[in-house]
Amino acid sequence: MEFLNTDLEWDDFYWTGSFGGPLFDSIPSDHIRLQVGARDEEEVPPHGLQIRAWEALLEKSRDYSELILSGLFSHYTRIRPKYLQAGGDWAENMPVLAKSDEIAGLIRLRVVDIAWPHDGTVEVGLSFACNWDPEHGAGIVLRGLSIVDVGGADCLYASR
Repeated sequence: MEFLNTDLEWDDFYWTGSFGGPLFDSIPSDHIRLQVGARDEEEVPPHGLQIRAWEALLEKSRDYSELILSGLFSHYTRIRPKYLQAGGDWAENMPVLAKSDEIAGLIRLRVVDIAWPHDGTVEVGLSFACNWDPEHGAGIVLRGLSIVDVGGADCLYASR
Protein backbone atom coordinates (compact mmCIF):
# COMPACT_ATOMS: atom_id res chain seq x y z
CA MET A 1 0.00 0.00 0.00
CA GLU A 2 1.22 3.50 -0.74
CA PHE A 3 0.87 6.22 1.89
CA LEU A 4 1.83 9.61 0.45
CA ASN A 5 4.81 8.30 -1.55
CA THR A 6 5.87 5.88 1.19
CA ASP A 7 5.32 2.16 0.69
CA LEU A 8 3.68 0.50 3.68
CA GLU A 9 3.40 -3.16 4.54
CA TRP A 10 1.07 -4.81 7.03
CA ASP A 11 2.95 -5.93 10.17
CA ASP A 12 0.29 -7.92 12.08
CA PHE A 13 -0.92 -4.90 14.10
CA TYR A 14 -0.16 -1.76 12.06
CA TRP A 15 1.20 -0.52 8.75
CA THR A 16 4.94 0.07 8.58
CA GLY A 17 7.35 1.54 6.09
CA SER A 18 10.60 3.46 5.77
CA PHE A 19 10.74 7.17 5.05
CA GLY A 20 14.09 8.27 3.61
CA GLY A 21 13.82 11.70 5.17
CA PRO A 22 14.91 13.95 6.54
CA LEU A 23 11.50 14.89 7.86
CA PHE A 24 12.69 18.07 9.59
CA ASP A 25 15.61 20.23 8.44
CA SER A 26 16.75 20.95 12.00
CA ILE A 27 16.33 17.44 13.49
CA PRO A 28 18.87 14.79 12.46
CA SER A 29 17.57 11.51 11.02
CA ASP A 30 18.60 8.72 8.71
CA HIS A 31 15.90 6.34 7.60
CA ILE A 32 12.77 6.90 9.62
CA ARG A 33 10.47 4.02 10.44
CA LEU A 34 6.89 5.09 9.76
CA GLN A 35 4.17 3.24 11.69
CA VAL A 36 0.51 3.87 10.92
CA GLY A 37 -1.93 2.44 13.43
CA ALA A 38 -4.96 0.45 12.39
CA ARG A 39 -8.45 0.33 13.86
CA ASP A 40 -8.55 -2.51 16.39
CA GLU A 41 -5.31 -3.87 14.88
CA GLU A 42 -7.23 -4.98 11.78
CA GLU A 43 -5.78 -4.72 8.28
CA VAL A 44 -7.80 -1.67 7.23
CA PRO A 45 -6.46 1.23 5.17
CA PRO A 46 -5.20 4.33 7.01
CA HIS A 47 -7.89 6.79 8.09
CA GLY A 48 -8.16 10.13 6.30
CA LEU A 49 -7.20 11.91 9.53
CA GLN A 50 -3.96 9.90 9.67
CA ILE A 51 -3.20 10.95 6.11
CA ARG A 52 -3.87 14.59 7.02
CA ALA A 53 -1.62 14.31 10.09
CA TRP A 54 1.27 13.04 7.93
CA GLU A 55 0.63 15.78 5.36
CA ALA A 56 0.73 18.37 8.16
CA LEU A 57 4.12 17.08 9.35
CA LEU A 58 5.45 17.38 5.82
CA GLU A 59 3.88 20.76 5.05
CA LYS A 60 4.49 22.47 8.42
CA SER A 61 7.80 20.85 9.24
CA ARG A 62 9.30 24.09 10.59
CA ASP A 63 6.44 24.60 13.08
CA TYR A 64 6.59 20.98 14.20
CA SER A 65 10.38 21.05 14.46
CA GLU A 66 10.31 24.07 16.78
CA LEU A 67 7.61 22.46 18.94
CA ILE A 68 9.47 19.15 19.15
CA LEU A 69 12.81 20.74 20.01
CA SER A 70 11.16 22.96 22.62
CA GLY A 71 9.35 20.01 24.22
CA LEU A 72 12.44 17.80 24.29
CA PHE A 73 14.56 20.68 25.62
CA SER A 74 12.11 21.25 28.50
CA HIS A 75 12.17 17.52 29.30
CA TYR A 76 15.97 17.46 29.10
CA THR A 77 16.44 20.40 31.46
CA ARG A 78 13.96 18.83 33.91
CA ILE A 79 15.70 15.43 34.04
CA ARG A 80 19.32 16.60 33.72
CA PRO A 81 19.87 17.15 37.48
CA LYS A 82 18.92 13.52 38.21
CA TYR A 83 21.34 12.24 35.60
CA LEU A 84 24.11 14.48 36.94
CA GLN A 85 23.62 12.97 40.40
CA ALA A 86 24.35 9.55 38.93
CA GLY A 87 27.72 10.86 37.67
CA GLY A 88 30.01 9.06 35.22
CA ASP A 89 28.79 8.58 31.66
CA TRP A 90 25.37 9.87 32.64
CA ALA A 91 26.77 13.30 33.47
CA GLU A 92 29.15 13.34 30.49
CA ASN A 93 26.29 12.69 28.07
CA MET A 94 24.23 15.63 29.35
CA PRO A 95 26.01 18.90 28.58
CA VAL A 96 24.56 22.25 29.58
CA LEU A 97 22.22 23.51 26.87
CA ALA A 98 21.15 27.14 26.69
CA LYS A 99 18.61 27.05 23.83
CA SER A 100 16.05 24.54 22.64
CA ASP A 101 17.62 24.13 19.19
CA GLU A 102 20.85 22.85 20.79
CA ILE A 103 19.12 19.60 21.73
CA ALA A 104 19.15 18.66 18.05
CA GLY A 105 22.84 17.79 18.47
CA LEU A 106 21.93 15.09 21.00
CA ILE A 107 19.07 13.34 19.20
CA ARG A 108 18.31 11.41 16.01
CA LEU A 109 14.74 10.76 14.82
CA ARG A 110 14.06 7.04 14.43
CA VAL A 111 10.27 6.43 14.43
CA VAL A 112 7.13 8.34 13.53
CA ASP A 113 4.00 6.60 14.82
CA ILE A 114 0.61 7.87 13.62
CA ALA A 115 -2.12 6.47 15.85
CA TRP A 116 -5.61 5.52 14.72
CA PRO A 117 -8.08 8.37 15.49
CA HIS A 118 -10.28 6.50 18.00
CA ASP A 119 -11.69 9.75 19.41
CA GLY A 120 -11.69 11.75 16.19
CA THR A 121 -8.19 13.16 16.71
CA VAL A 122 -4.82 11.80 15.70
CA GLU A 123 -1.81 11.58 17.96
CA VAL A 124 1.60 11.48 16.32
CA GLY A 125 4.46 10.03 18.34
CA LEU A 126 8.10 10.58 17.51
CA SER A 127 10.85 8.39 18.94
CA PHE A 128 14.48 9.47 19.07
CA ALA A 129 17.83 7.91 19.79
CA CYS A 130 19.50 10.26 22.27
CA ASN A 131 22.96 10.67 23.76
CA TRP A 132 21.81 10.83 27.38
CA ASP A 133 19.85 7.57 27.43
CA PRO A 134 20.89 5.19 24.63
CA GLU A 135 18.80 2.37 26.09
CA HIS A 136 15.44 4.15 26.42
CA GLY A 137 15.76 7.04 23.99
CA ALA A 138 13.45 10.03 24.00
CA GLY A 139 9.93 10.49 22.74
CA ILE A 140 7.23 13.07 22.25
CA VAL A 141 3.54 12.70 21.45
CA LEU A 142 1.70 15.46 19.62
CA ARG A 143 -1.92 16.18 18.83
CA GLY A 144 -1.68 18.75 16.08
CA LEU A 145 0.64 21.48 17.31
CA SER A 146 0.13 20.59 20.99
CA ILE A 147 2.33 18.39 23.14
CA VAL A 148 0.47 15.49 24.78
CA ASP A 149 3.46 13.77 26.41
CA VAL A 150 7.25 13.86 26.44
CA GLY A 151 9.67 11.43 28.06
CA GLY A 152 11.40 8.20 27.11
CA ALA A 153 10.70 6.70 23.70
CA ASP A 154 8.07 4.44 25.27
CA CYS A 155 5.80 7.44 25.86
CA LEU A 156 4.62 6.91 22.28
CA TYR A 157 2.66 3.91 23.47
CA ALA A 158 2.23 4.48 27.20
CA SER A 159 0.34 7.76 26.81
CA ARG A 160 -2.31 6.32 24.48
